[in-house]
Amino acid sequence: MVELTVYVVERDEKIKDELVEMISAGEYLRVVGANGDGKEAFDEILKLKPNVLVTELILSSFDGYKLIEKIREVGLDMQIIVLSSLVGDGFITRAMDAGANYYMIKRFTLVGVIAKYVAN
Repeated sequence: MVELTVYVVERDEKIKDELVEMISAGEYLRVVGANGDGKEAFDEILKLKPNVLVTELILSSFDGYKLIEKIREVGLDMQIIVLSSLVGDGFITRAMDAGANYYMIKRFTLVGVIAKYVAN
């Protein structure tokens, strides 16, 4: 089986670390980079050319929509998975129109939300 390379873009450090750990546990998956800044991520993606991008829409520098559009504009051929807490047809449609292949909604438990609030 061919190994897939994955790049993760997530602004929240804890969530980013959890995603990297979860993806890295996959037998044929290798995380080649992770960032929380849209512009920096784009520059790294141009160099690394991963097979898969997992991205949030809310990012620093520029948002996930712009990141997806720029990747498609330069012709990089990769699967783009949006993993976001933004819910609603408008967000999903905009991401898909930008060039995303999949849109997944982050689910938060009440305990997780409270724990995050207390930690801050």
